Amino acid sequence: MNLTTIKWLTTLKTTNTPNVNDCITHLGDIFPLLKEYKNTIQDPVWHAEGDVHIHTDMVLTELYKLLELKEWERYNQPNFRRILILAALLHDYGKPNTTFTCKETGRVKASKHEEVGRNLLVLPLLELDLLPHEYLQILNLVGLHQRPKLLVIKDEPVYKYLNLNNNFSIDLMYLLELADLRGRTCTDKEESIMYLDEWYKKAKEYCKEQTDQLVNINSMIDTAMRKIGRDDLATGLDSYSFYVGMYQYHNNIIPTLYDAMEKYKGYINPYFNVVLTCGLSATGKSTYIKKHYPDYIVISMDEIREELCNGNRSDQSKNKEVAIIAKERFKECLRKKQNVVWDATNLRKEYREQLITLSHNYNALTKLLVFLDKESNIRKKDKGRKWSVSDSVIDKQIKSWQFPFETETHIVKYIHI
Repeated sequence: MNLTTIKWLTTLKTTNTPNVNDCITHLGDIFPLLKEYKNTIQDPVWHAEGDVHIHTDMVLTELYKLLELKEWERYNQPNFRRILILAALLHDYGKPNTTFTCKETGRVKASKHEEVGRNLLVLPLLELDLLPHEYLQILNLVGLHQRPKLLVIKDEPVYKYLNLNNNFSIDLMYLLELADLRGRTCTDKEESIMYLDEWYKKAKEYCKEQTDQLVNINSMIDTAMRKIGRDDLATGLDSYSFYVGMYQYHNNIIPTLYDAMEKYKGYINPYFNVVLTCGLSATGKSTYIKKHYPDYIVISMDEIREELCNGNRSDQSKNKEVAIIAKERFKECLRKKQNVVWDATNLRKEYREQLITLSHNYNALTKLLVFLDKESNIRKKDKGRKWSVSDSVIDKQIKSWQFPFETETHIVKYIHI
C-alpha cells in the first residue's frame, strides 16, 4: 500500500466524503471487484437506479447525510466513521461473483452475495492495516447486512436477535442498512425501512434486558448454590458457565438465560478445554499452539501426514486416511476429558461444525483460534518452510475459506490482527 493511499485512508476518519470513483482510484488495486461494479446489473424491481456502482454511490451519499444529523454525530467520529464508509463501499462486494439472471423468471439474483463478499474480503482488507475492531466490524457488517430486517419479517424469536447482535455494533448496522435502503429506487423502500426500524428497536431492547438479567443472575445463582450446600461455587459466574451458558441460550438449546447459566455452574469441576485452529497454511498456527498450549495434547494433521507419507508433510495423497486417524485420536481425548488442540486449517464451516458439535457433546469449553496474515506474508513464509505447500495449494485454500463468525462456538479469538 503506497503512502498516498495510507494518507487517504486516514482522511476517512475525519472529513473526507469520497464517492465510488474516488474509492476505486485509491483502493481498486486492493479490491479489484470494485472495478466490476459498473458491469454488475441488479434486479430493476429492487434496484431501479441501475448497476452496483450507481447503487453504492447512492449509499455513500445517504450515509454522509445521516452522519451530519445530530442524533448520529457520535458516529461521525474517527472510531466509527471509517468503518461505516468502508462497509458501505464494500457491502455488495460479492455481487460481481454471484449475480445471474434466472432463466425461468427473468429476474436478476445475487444469491448469498453477503457471505461471498465477506469471504472475499478477509485477506484484502488486511492490506489496509486497520485496527482489529475496524477489521471485524467491516467484515461482519458486510456479511450480515441483509439479516436484520428478515428477523422482523419472519417474526423470529429473541434468541436469534441476540445471536446476530453478537457479531456487530447494533448502531453501526442500523446506519449502514438505513443508508443501503435509502440509496436505492424501489416501491417497497418505506416498508423495508419500517422493518429495519422495528429490528433496531427490538435489538436494543433485547440486549438491555440481557444485560440487566446478567447483573441479577450472578447473585441468584450464588444463592441457589448455597441452598444445595455448594458454598464453594457461590463465587459468581466462572468462564465455563458464562461462555457455555451464553452459547446455549443464544442458540435456543436452553430457553432462559438463568437456566443456561445455572446448569453449567460447577457442572464439570474442573472442566476441560478443546482448542480448534482455523487459518491458511503458513500463518503460524503450530508455533502459536506450542507457545500458548504446551500442556495440551495436540492432534496435528501435518504430523499424522508425516507418519503416513514417509516423513513428507506436504504429501496430500492420503488426506482421507489422515482425517480418520485424527478424528479417532480426538475422540479418545474427549472420552478421557483431556485438554486437546485440533491443529489444522479447518477452512470449511461444515468441517468445523463437526468438530465443534463433537466437543460440545462432551461438554468441553471450546475455543476457535482464527489465524490471519497478509497474503504476501503467507506466500513468503510458506516458501521459507521445510514443508512448503506451494502457491497452488494456498490458492485453493483462499478460494475455499469460509471465514468464521464470532458466534460459531463458545469462544472465537482472532490471532495476528
